[in-house]
Amino acid sequence: MVSRYSKLLMPFSQLAAENKQNFSFLTERHVQAMWFEQKYFKGLKTAAGEPIKVLSSGIWNINAGPDFLKAHLKIGNVEFFGDIEIHLTDSCWQQHQHHIDPKYNHVILHISFWNSRKPVGIFTSNGSTILQTHLENYLTIPLPRLNQLIDLDLYPYKKFIGSGRCAIELFRELSADAIQKLFERAADWRLTQKRNFLKHRVEDPKCYVGAGIAMALGYKSNTDQFLELFLALQEQQFDTEEETLAWLLGKTGFFSASYETKWGKSSKFRLLRELYSCLPSEKPIALHLNQIRPLNHPVRRLVSLSKLYYDVTIPPLLTKIDAEWSLQWKSCFAQKKWKSLLEIYKSWLPGYKDDYWNNHYLFEDHTTLLPLSLIGEDLKQTIVINLFLPFAEEKILQRGHPDEMAAFQQMYRTLPSAKSGKSKYLTHRFFGNSKKGSILKNAYTEQGAYQLHYDFCSHFEASCEGCPFVERYKSLFR
Repeated sequence: MVSRYSKLLMPFSQLAAENKQNFSFLTERHVQAMWFEQKYFKGLKTAAGEPIKVLSSGIWNINAGPDFLKAHLKIGNVEFFGDIEIHLTDSCWQQHQHHIDPKYNHVILHISFWNSRKPVGIFTSNGSTILQTHLENYLTIPLPRLNQLIDLDLYPYKKFIGSGRCAIELFRELSADAIQKLFERAADWRLTQKRNFLKHRVEDPKCYVGAGIAMALGYKSNTDQFLELFLALQEQQFDTEEETLAWLLGKTGFFSASYETKWGKSSKFRLLRELYSCLPSEKPIALHLNQIRPLNHPVRRLVSLSKLYYDVTIPPLLTKIDAEWSLQWKSCFAQKKWKSLLEIYKSWLPGYKDDYWNNHYLFEDHTTLLPLSLIGEDLKQTIVINLFLPFAEEKILQRGHPDEMAAFQQMYRTLPSAKSGKSKYLTHRFFGNSKKGSILKNAYTEQGAYQLHYDFCSHFEASCEGCPFVERYKSLFR
């Protein structure tokens, strides 16, 4: 049975057949992420058979124009400097009018995921021929795994000025109830995707909670890196928490010369560096460090990750959560009061105490006037939404009681929205200055907005050109 929201993601011809086995939710956004990562394919060649060596994949362009700028390639024996344009098929080049747009005159390689049945020439507005390649020929993993391994929320999304076409052509007309139902169904779909993503990345179910918390510790910019660190930790054996932290700091490059200059006077830093010098070197994992406040610095998150490694209360949390839910949901549902249950859930998440890190941001000499938490309340709510709820929903679906699912949805509506910068952006994108923007005041509908953005908005230019969402919704549900 195809879920109501998932039908929006299907092409109309595929929708009629509802053939899930042959359909893949592959988008241009996935192909952009593949090019950015450079790790899901190898042995790349042009359509004419010339080998392609990627010296620099370029800069991800979040404005109008080619997808990547200033790339550096060696094709055959010739070096090329220029831009990269990415589509699912070669025919999209002309469909998007790039052949008459001068912004695309510096494209040196056109990348399509699928091979064309018939060769399609790619030309610029000045008549130049562009080299082509098709990634499906060079995958290192099965196609269905791409959707499970690539989390599009981790990549840049287009800047947008003004509200979207959906705000004018759809949400302005729809009732608030219809909009809320749409966003809640999108949020339900999001729970399934989060659960499936974690299951495909983590083999041992006992590690689901730890892996989910590690991803939350990474925040948006380092989610995948912290998951990779957590999984790498499972293969290690350390004697002390300090040794574990030293290994994490070394693996992420915090003992390099630049940090030695910055923090070398700190006795804490020197101790950790000395511990790391006695450990075997590891393949490094690079973290994104731009625009991060000291309280949210990855070093502090690595401290929590080192403590998580020893925390025996973490693996059984999903079982405890389901047991507590089974005890309380009927009374909470009848009274429409969920605060006490949610507080119990958050209380089971670690806060972690540390004589040093509760009094220092990083490796500064002076201590702070007020104690600093390693895992704050906002982060705990994020973990409840992104980890606890997906697995709680799975148990409820397995039991199949409609009242229990209604109770779960009622509880979800009581969680407040994050009121983040992205939430404000999405409120304006979907609703402009309309009072309907208040629909996103709770986490349930807010998460649905995130999913709608993920599935549609992030794949298209700032102008919404080519986005099928409005037409699909009207065709299916009106």
